[in-house]
Amino acid sequence: MSEALQQTDSPTLSSKGVFAYDIETLKSYFSAAFIDVDTEERFLFEVYEVTGYKVNNIKRLFDFLDKCKGLIGYNNLYFDYPVIHHLMEN
Repeated sequence: MSEALQQTDSPTLSSKGVFAYDIETLKSYFSAAFIDVDTEERFLFEVYEVTGYKVNNIKRLFDFLDKCKGLIGYNNLYFDYPVIHHLMEN
């Protein structure tokens, strides 16, 4: 998926701001992947550390979520949204 990811965290003007998304959590890895349902633009936000190399896109994820008008997820009620809610509250 990484080869098709956008460099910006903002949808294009042709987007209505609705995204299908999925969150993955592991002990040492977090990812939130989004695809715009109108434009098919893709966005990926990650948090991990590998041999001293750190990636932390949480602030960018929050900025992105502020611009979203709707989210569509497979297990949205019982996993994905509660994870987002927990991150935003803490």
